[in-house]
Amino acid sequence: MRKLLPAITLVLVFAACNRVPEQVIQPDEMAELMADVRVADAVIAVNPAQYNVPGTREALRQAVFDRHNVTKEQFDSSLVWYGHNMNLYQDIADQTIEILEARMAKVNGVVAEAALSVAGDSVDVWQRPSALIVNSFSPSPYITFNLQADRNWQRGDFFTWNAHLAVPPTDATWSITAEYSDGTTETVVASLDITELNRQSLAFFTDSTRTTIALSGWLRLGLNGDRPVVIDSLSLTRSRITMPNQPYRRMQRRVVPRIDPNDSTKTL
Repeated sequence: MRKLLPAITLVLVFAACNRVPEQVIQPDEMAELMADVRVADAVIAVNPAQYNVPGTREALRQAVFDRHNVTKEQFDSSLVWYGHNMNLYQDIADQTIEILEARMAKVNGVVAEAALSVAGDSVDVWQRPSALIVNSFSPSPYITFNLQADRNWQRGDFFTWNAHLAVPPTDATWSITAEYSDGTTETVVASLDITELNRQSLAFFTDSTRTTIALSGWLRLGLNGDRPVVIDSLSLTRSRITMPNQPYRRMQRRVVPRIDPNDSTKTL
């Protein structure tokens, strides 16, 4: 019996550390609530004119909170608590996706099939967790990735970096850079809208006349004291879609040519 006591104690301590306080929305209900919030955000996104009137967006989200008998303050404070308990938040984020996928399958499987057909040859190449927390105790306010090309990459592939600011930062900027086999690099930089409720995306079209050998990116988050920033729905999709009406070149990108150190006519 004495030998069992330490093991029982460890189990009780672990359970206590993972117990959700009463004032925090419980995991199953939080997943359902987050799924409804995402649906509301999607409705707003596809009906911008209807929800462009001041107060209409807030009213729709408030209707979601009322349905679940919670307040916006409870939702926000619960997000912050789960942000400090990332293992539970990751489970909730995964459960939310499962709920949304199940709803989509019940409502109209044809819609999902059509969406996949439009995406073409797409694959998520994100190699880090789909949800991350950054705070003042983190080693860096940056989220980064670095990918080396494999045999599946082709010229003209384009990449879409997706992220959802569950608990937003004070400001945020992200960037994607491609390195080509001829020594040139190409970069796109953009700011995230910290007031945006939906998932945001940064698209990068690789040069169809060059061979990409590596792709890297960074997301810098502005922190406010000890308040955590929670990012979920992280993904990096590589796609191939024929878009005859859209040029592959983008004016906002910066191309850095290769400089030959032996060429005296070139200066830095």
